[in-house]
Amino acid sequence: MGNFFSQQLQSKGDDRVNLNEFKKSHGRFSQEPLGLRILTRKDDRGFSTSVLNRKIKPKDDREEFFHSLKYEDEEVFHAFHGGNSHEILVIHEPSNIVISRGVLQCLRPGAWLNDEVINLYLELLKERERREPEKFLKCHFFNTFFFEKLTNGKNSYDFKAVRRWTTKKKLGYTLIECDKVFVPIHKKKHWCLAVINIKDETFQYLDSLGGKDIHVLEVLARYLMEETRDKGYTEIDSTSWKKELVDDLPRQKNGRKTKQKQSLISSVKTNMEARKITGRAKALGSIPNRSKAVEQELRVRSLSSRTNRMPSREEKTAEWELHVRTKRKSDCGMFMIKYTDFYSRGLKLCFSQENMDYFRKKTAKEILRRRVE
Repeated sequence: MGNFFSQQLQSKGDDRVNLNEFKKSHGRFSQEPLGLRILTRKDDRGFSTSVLNRKIKPKDDREEFFHSLKYEDEEVFHAFHGGNSHEILVIHEPSNIVISRGVLQCLRPGAWLNDEVINLYLELLKERERREPEKFLKCHFFNTFFFEKLTNGKNSYDFKAVRRWTTKKKLGYTLIECDKVFVPIHKKKHWCLAVINIKDETFQYLDSLGGKDIHVLEVLARYLMEETRDKGYTEIDSTSWKKELVDDLPRQKNGRKTKQKQSLISSVKTNMEARKITGRAKALGSIPNRSKAVEQELRVRSLSSRTNRMPSREEKTAEWELHVRTKRKSDCGMFMIKYTDFYSRGLKLCFSQENMDYFRKKTAKEILRRRVE
């Protein structure tokens, strides 16, 4: 792979990014598919090579989902870094979803997934099912705006707002004909998933951070009952169906502040404030002691807060710099769409946090090609 792409890049001229340099600084784009654990060492070019010359027996059937992406390295890299962020990379005409380079960049490692990428991926899952109906479950994939519309963006309920989303003329089928119905749930800065299992008469809630929200399932149970009544089918009492807050599932290891991180952030804030206060006191030449400087500054701030004083530019800048340094990374969106992918295949969830960078690159490739396998 290295020699092939190196020759191609050199023949393209200096305007192309050197893939070798990229691979040195981005070890996550490995020649080996994630999910296979191999002891490695770096050669003089910075590439990882296998130390053990032996066969590794696979522990499960996951090879189907962890194909090597070595031939997509260059394609995905240039989609992320190759030009203007406003450049249109994908137009999906059936859904009218447009993906620019800037929008696609949410698939970089650790970035928070946006609505456009999630919704296009769900559209591609439905197209996959239509191509091979014998291989995949019959599913419906609501977009990320459905539940928010149903609940009016808060803890209310408005069936009329979504009643026309699921007409047979529009979908070509009814929800009651499906095996599963997937509902993305957006909770401020966190993605979760709700699943309506029609055949099993079960509602499921999946949260990669382990959260539990039975209210979501109760809302969907009420919705399904009204949906069948509105469309003229035999009314079902879906409110009596089983409601499962799924606990045994792959969890993300980022996205939530640990106590250590919170302590560190608090310490940084305190240190920044003390340095600013002491600096001002020294400038005045009146308070040599740091504790006295802090005490006096707090009195001044208390007084200024009563007069609604706006923070200075320096204070705003310091606050923003702190935000940038402590900004959290999150894979909740990736976990949510992979829960959907695996469940729509009728499979157990056999992946982990370690596979997320691989899935991000694979998803970027699938969106660029407008096809999910």
